[in-house]
Amino acid sequence: MKNIDFNRLLLTIKWDTVSNWKLSLRTTLSITLGLLCIFAVDTLQTKDLGDNPEYSISHISSVAAIISFPAVLFMSICASMIFATMKTKQQRISLLMQPASNMEKFIAKMLYSTVGAAIIFLVALFAADLLRVLADFTLNQRYMGLVSVEFLRNTFTFSHNIVYFNIETSKSISDTASWLLVAEIVTAGYMAFFLGGTFFRRQPWVWTMGLIFIAVYTTGYIFASLDITPLVHNIFFRHSPISPTTLFILADIVFAAVIAFEVWASYKLFCRMQVINNKFTNL
Repeated sequence: MKNIDFNRLLLTIKWDTVSNWKLSLRTTLSITLGLLCIFAVDTLQTKDLGDNPEYSISHISSVAAIISFPAVLFMSICASMIFATMKTKQQRISLLMQPASNMEKFIAKMLYSTVGAAIIFLVALFAADLLRVLADFTLNQRYMGLVSVEFLRNTFTFSHNIVYFNIETSKSISDTASWLLVAEIVTAGYMAFFLGGTFFRRQPWVWTMGLIFIAVYTTGYIFASLDITPLVHNIFFRHSPISPTTLFILADIVFAAVIAFEVWASYKLFCRMQVINNKFTNL
């Protein structure tokens, strides 16, 4: 069987979406309820502040910034639960017996945990935001603006700044390399949750987050203890000076390799999945 056939991939994605519609609906309702709680607390705290247009704009921006935290948390949890729909024996049989290649099944699961999760969160955010506006206008006779629109504007601005490269404005390679490095760091962290979700069978987000914390803390402690600054200076600057742009490009290559390894390892682990696996891992 070919690794990827476009029509078969679309059918696999459709099957995965239809078979998990109840989970998607429950998740959407849960996120909507959680966001409504946040909006309710905010509405009660600001009900006596009036309808000042300048204050409304700044306040909506601050609320949108607050919403960014549950958004990142939700997306990381969804990434770590890439195979949460394979917890039972029957669910595993249903997926593994699908007439599709492992690559197509893996891509379908990745899309469900990324694009699908983003759609679920945005639908929940718009629903909760519209209910907030309706309640605020009814109870307080004011309109504070849409948090969801400001949230999307902030998201697109951040993404635009990361990938933006315009020759007409003479953007330097160092700027592009630095923004690319930020994007790769975010992607590498996100893919780490994919890898953890593929490897761990129980509480994958907790285990993955714990391992990331241990790795970051250990690496930071080692660097702080060894004081490698003079060593790095001697290697890169004293004998063979290297420009900051070159350093950023080297870092980009390293993080690109890390991302590629995480995706490859996650796929290989998925290929080893069986109907009955280890109690704690998917090996």
